[in-house]
Amino acid sequence: MSTNLHDKAQRVAKENNFALDRFLYEADYYTKDKPRNVIYDGVFEGQKAILKVYQDPRITDEPVSLAAFNKSNTSEILKAPQVYAHKIETPHQGWMIVEKLPESGRFFSSPLTEKDREEFLKIFLELKNNFPQKPTRQLRLAEHLPPADFNIGRINRWFELAHNKEAESIHKALEPSELIPRYTKALEIIREEFKHRDKEWIHGHFKPAELYKVSDTEYYLLDFAHTHLFPEGHELGFMIWADCLMNGADYSLSYQDWEQKVLDWVEILAPIAKTLKYKNYQQLIRASLIERILGTILADIGATDMAIKDKKDQLDYLYRLLDRFITPPNKYPS
Repeated sequence: MSTNLHDKAQRVAKENNFALDRFLYEADYYTKDKPRNVIYDGVFEGQKAILKVYQDPRITDEPVSLAAFNKSNTSEILKAPQVYAHKIETPHQGWMIVEKLPESGRFFSSPLTEKDREEFLKIFLELKNNFPQKPTRQLRLAEHLPPADFNIGRINRWFELAHNKEAESIHKALEPSELIPRYTKALEIIREEFKHRDKEWIHGHFKPAELYKVSDTEYYLLDFAHTHLFPEGHELGFMIWADCLMNGADYSLSYQDWEQKVLDWVEILAPIAKTLKYKNYQQLIRASLIERILGTILADIGATDMAIKDKKDQLDYLYRLLDRFITPPNKYPS
């Protein structure tokens, strides 16, 4: 547990009459020595509640974004926790006390079953129909970038994280001869595709682990720390990333079976993209997935403390998947 964040949570709880009960969770920024938030449950003004204290390397205004969604949301089935109290101390630090979720429900988990995926995507469209269509805060500098430059900027940051981790590691996972040619080709595709795309104001982190089901008519969405103006298509690639490359990834499968799970998602999301009026879906999902695969290689694997053997095993699958998507579009998907 991070001593600094733990101590701060104790102090915030005392100053705001939040009766701490249990420590629930700690999240880090790629490595254990970089904690970014701690979460406790307890009681606030007579109600069960959650205290989250954060210090994130990324800029975030989660309490404000969460409250803005609640203010504009008109859905009868999709909710988010109410904000009871909060303080944004800096663009990177703050805390919030929010409603505790009903205890009778369950989180969706990856990999999703076919039934859960159908339900998950139904709620995704519910979110799209009820999320604010325009930014609810002043845009940050990076959000003014054209979509292609925005994506390239994010990838460059992930590259720097991987670069620094490799520099301090005795055993190297990212062989330049394997990474760099793919990296440069991938950037060309992303730059070409997203120069024609729009941007949209979105939740930014819609994945199974953030969706809580109470009943067939009541769901809660969490984690508004990533609300942002993103290039269109980001959410489509992100859902595949969460369910196949990260939280739901099963690298013990044969490569063919693992790849097929990704391709199944690509096919299933086609009608969703049509509903959202995204044009040229195959080109969009191709570039969106390339962005997600690069992020996985650089940040989620390259910048972490994962064992070198596990890194290399996963990189083997990810390089093969990246090769599939950086081939000319007329060969995708077969």
